[in-house]
Amino acid sequence: SGIGVGDDARVDLLRCEAWIASGTIESASPVLARLAGIPEYEAQAQWLMALAALRDRRSDDAIVLLRSVAERHPDHRMAALKLASVELARGDVETALAGIDRWLERHPDDREARSAHLIACQYSRRYDAAALLAEHRRWKPDPAKGSRAGARLHARPGRPARIGWVSPRFCHGPVEVFFAEVLNAMCRDAEFEHTLYMTAPAPPESTERFRRIGATWRDAAYATDGALLDRIREDRIDTLGDLAGAGPDNRLAVFAASAAPLQVSWLDYFCTTGLEEIDYLITDDYLAPAGSDAFYSETLLRLMPGRLCYTPPPAPTPSTEGVEARRLVCLNRFSKINDEVAAAWSAALLRLPGWSLRLKGTGGDDAGVANALRRRFAAHGVDPERLDIFGEGPYAEAIDAYRDTAVALDPFPFSGCATSFDALWMGLPVVTLPLDTMASRQTGSLLTAIGREDWIADDVGAYVDAIVDVARDEDGRRRWRAVARERMRPLTDTRAFARELTAALQRAWADRATRA
Repeated sequence: SGIGVGDDARVDLLRCEAWIASGTIESASPVLARLAGIPEYEAQAQWLMALAALRDRRSDDAIVLLRSVAERHPDHRMAALKLASVELARGDVETALAGIDRWLERHPDDREARSAHLIACQYSRRYDAAALLAEHRRWKPDPAKGSRAGARLHARPGRPARIGWVSPRFCHGPVEVFFAEVLNAMCRDAEFEHTLYMTAPAPPESTERFRRIGATWRDAAYATDGALLDRIREDRIDTLGDLAGAGPDNRLAVFAASAAPLQVSWLDYFCTTGLEEIDYLITDDYLAPAGSDAFYSETLLRLMPGRLCYTPPPAPTPSTEGVEARRLVCLNRFSKINDEVAAAWSAALLRLPGWSLRLKGTGGDDAGVANALRRRFAAHGVDPERLDIFGEGPYAEAIDAYRDTAVALDPFPFSGCATSFDALWMGLPVVTLPLDTMASRQTGSLLTAIGREDWIADDVGAYVDAIVDVARDEDGRRRWRAVARERMRPLTDTRAFARELTAALQRAWADRATRA
């Protein structure tokens, strides 16, 4: 265009945004510093400076900048929500919630903020199962508006029923670990015709595993809710499965419009959706014990022996080196390490002289995040040098981090899921403290399924005692390493789980047809 740096402030902002996205922060910094001194462009310049700081792993600087923008420009949406996200990622749950709620007071229709609020509530001890149901009902989405009438039951003699699965993550994480091979087995059994609706953009290579399974693939990343609703109805889907809940990039508005005759929620969300239009929530007897049905808007569809089937990573058999290690470990998100968790883990460390704690997760290579964690433990008397903090890294690196550790710690009230499966598969005991929410009971469900209820605590005091007892019981940990994978093997049987899931969905369909 021939416009040089300094000729047009608006162009300079675009330049800086591109530089930051490409990692060329040194080019953006002096330009942003100049633009921040111009009142008209100060907010946007500081916002970009905060993004640069986060990319450069300087979260302390980013928080200062984001707070400045949010306080002086309370309608700056990106700054308000990013600030809450950064605070939550550091375990400052209540601060993050307060920021999201201030934004929602001014902008109650903000869909992304609603999602952030509902997720953050599950990290807070202030929200039990009843309160979570109330919040999900309070912030449920308006139904998507499509061009067709509501879904109807259709007789389908002579062919498999059609089931659709909706997720923004047919590419990585829990959806891949717990669903890819299950779906593969279900497709081979041919009880259903499967369609996958991918609702977020992703590189083609990251979705290849799901594309190869044989289900019909629908790229709906850029489809509006109304267009997706029409697509699902045109596909004449009988049963529609939601795999995202109220999480990021969810399409609950489509489910609220009754896109299919039977609708279920499962897998990558650990709570009710609050939607009466979703008929069933797939769970198990431990996650949702008898008497807990009132905490869910959906009818509970309980699976045996558990809600999930695990596809283990390619990892060598657990060695004995971790048994002799004097190291506790947690690879959960740092957002789960709140003050109460830090206090409990500190109490255990103070009773285990010579032991250290390894924490590994997104942000661990950010000095601000790491120092905030160390201060949290130091407040309870733990020498900061006893904490080894690392960034997230690739999945194989995370699995390897379990090799020279002895005991895995499960946080509360948002427990681990894939991390607990991984730790147990690598031969570690996992100590957990379940409450009454589904998110808090994931590890407890897994431990119950493999007969290790002795690692489940009833209260904080018992939780600390259990950590200390397991840490001191080297012989017991050695015995567990020898049998861990054999005990977990039934939870990795994708064919058996696929049959169980298929049968449960067939029962739900039959019940729905009877009531129609």
